[in-house]
Amino acid sequence: MKVNELAKQAGVEPHVIRYYSRIGLLLPVRDNHNGYKLYDAEDARRLEFIRHAQSLGLTLTEISELMVHYEQDGCDSCQLMYQMLENHVKQNRRKIEELKKLQERMEDALAVWNNKGAPGCTGSPACPAVMLDGCSNDNH
Repeated sequence: MKVNELAKQAGVEPHVIRYYSRIGLLLPVRDNHNGYKLYDAEDARRLEFIRHAQSLGLTLTEISELMVHYEQDGCDSCQLMYQMLENHVKQNRRKIEELKKLQERMEDALAVWNNKGAPGCTGSPACPAVMLDGCSNDNH
């Protein structure tokens, strides 16, 4: 099948298929008659795997690594994918905690700002209200 056919079957834009082919995630063959790239059922299966792995948060680099590992070791690549996902979960948990702390700091700053009347501050863009001690400009 051609690029547009695979794209339609998979529900993606043709440029996605072309990009994945360019970086080696899909392995089309060339039609000797017209030079078109042709994709088969294996490419469709690979594309389905790529999309699923992306939906789990894996990067294209990680997906490429998995595919190389799979081609070399078969199902042993499942352990590698498990480890990748486990690492992403740990990273996400750290990021979530950092975001929670940031959210609290932002909400505290807004509360102080609102209590001190700082939203009406006409002073410097670096208003001291951001430093949680209120706006020093008496023009509000």
